[in-house]
Amino acid sequence: MDTSSIIVLATLGVALVLFITDAFRYEVISVGVAVIMAATGVLAPDVAFEGFSSPTVFLVAAMYVFGAAFNRWGVTEAIGQRFLGGRESSERALVFRIVLLSGVLSSFLSNAGVVAILIPVLGSLSRETKIPASRLFMPLAFGSLLGGLVTLIGTSKNLAVNEVLSDIKNEAKSLLESGDSYPAGTEALALIEPFTLFEFTWLGLSLLAVGSLYFLGPGLKLLPRKREDESLTDHD
Repeated sequence: MDTSSIIVLATLGVALVLFITDAFRYEVISVGVAVIMAATGVLAPDVAFEGFSSPTVFLVAAMYVFGAAFNRWGVTEAIGQRFLGGRESSERALVFRIVLLSGVLSSFLSNAGVVAILIPVLGSLSRETKIPASRLFMPLAFGSLLGGLVTLIGTSKNLAVNEVLSDIKNEAKSLLESGDSYPAGTEALALIEPFTLFEFTWLGLSLLAVGSLYFLGPGLKLLPRKREDESLTDHD
């Protein structure tokens, strides 16, 4: 094993321990790994910090800013209370609306942000309707995950894959334009088009619909029935 491999494994091991122990903020640890890779010569500085110039990074950051603005002005909470409020609704109808609402919101906002904002709303509904909070939080989690499949900006993973496709296309085009010999399949790779915002929306909506319907039937029966004395909203 060469020196570079040892440095990489040691750095990743230390970073993993720091992540688990929460010794430092996550972004500090991540930047620290890049700095170590560049300082030790494992990676060239321009390669080590190349990710900071990625359009995906800026788009994800913009999504968090957009989501924070929604949360700060109470838009998400107002939508949740408006769409989920009402003691007269049955548990089945309430669960269905939770999955649907969290999925729609997560299509354009951060999954974690949507869950964090709707947890207090569902906590209040749990106390009003006497429905265990765990039976409302589980549909919320699944709905937010399914919502990330509806649009390109639903999750950062979609954006990362889309950037890889764009890089593959650009590299293939550069190889064709260079006039050098190229492997079979390069021409096909040069024709790849990155995903558009609503490229797989129909598939995502179909999965969200199936997930919502699932909680109307067997999913509802499998939700935990034990009622806890306190919910997440009881903590500061």
